Amino acid sequence: MILDDILEILKEKSNNKAYTVNNESYSYKQLYKFVCNIYDFLLKENKEKRPVVVYGHKEVYMKATFIACSLAGMTYVPIDDSMPSDRIEQIIKQVNPLLIIGKNVTKEKIYEIMNKENYNEINKIYLKPNDIYYIIFTSGSTGIPKGVKVI
Repeated sequence: MILDDILEILKEKSNNKAYTVNNESYSYKQLYKFVCNIYDFLLKENKEKRPVVVYGHKEVYMKATFIACSLAGMTYVPIDDSMPSDRIEQIIKQVNPLLIIGKNVTKEKIYEIMNKENYNEINKIYLKPNDIYYIIFTSGSTGIPKGVKVI
C-alpha cells in the first residue's frame, strides 16, 4: 500500500528536506513527528472517524494532517482559506465535521499538538482499500459546491 511507502520515506529520509513553505523548511523527521502527533490526536478526538476538514493555505500542518488522516482511516477535506466565506460555510455544512483543523482546532492548537517532543510511532494504518481518501469540492454548475469523493 502506498501509505506503507510514505511511512518508510518519512522514517528513512529523516534529515532530508521534505517540505518548504514561506521560506521555512521541514525535514522528513520533523514531518514524521508532526504526522505521529496529529494521528494520535485524531484517533483520540474523532472516534467516529467523521471526515476532517483541513482549513488553511499551504501550511505544514495541512500536509501533516492529510497524511495523518489517511493513516488514521479518516477522510480529509481540504479547504483553502482564500475561498469565499459563503462557499466555505456550504462545504462545512455538507461535510458536518467534528474537527476543523485550522478553525475549531485552532492553528495554535494544532502546532502545539504537532510539536510535542514525545510521540508514539505509528504502528497501524486504518485506511482500507475502499475507504474515501479525501473529498475535493468543485464549484458546481449551480453555484453550490459539490463533493467529489476520491477512493
